[in-house]
Amino acid sequence: IIAPADPPMEDNELETLMPIASHVVSLDLPNSKITDEGMNSITKLVNLRKLNLEGSSAISVSGAAKLKSMEQLEHLNLINVKLEDSIVDTLSAIQSLREVYLFNCGISEEAIKRLKSERPKIFVNAG
Repeated sequence: IIAPADPPMEDNELETLMPIASHVVSLDLPNSKITDEGMNSITKLVNLRKLNLEGSSAISVSGAAKLKSMEQLEHLNLINVKLEDSIVDTLSAIQSLREVYLFNCGISEEAIKRLKSERPKIFVNAG
């Protein structure tokens, strides 16, 4: 379980996790400075089950879409990450996903309903 202290983690610091990548099951990065480029490192954490990116404002929908390859991811917090409705396609494709937090992400109510319809067993908290 990785939960860095202040200051917020940046992309280049994610590389320091690579020697233990297969052992990381939870990554807590609220208000990080992680960008879409850093998401490439996160996807190398093949056993990651819980990811908190709340308030990580440098991540776009294309960066978040990289999470589609995360086969073990169960819990995802994207609160205050500016996304768009297309992220629903990514979230629907993550078969292991059980909980997702999407408050204040700019995703429409219609897209939230579509996610709930496509994946009724996912707990979706959109505020």
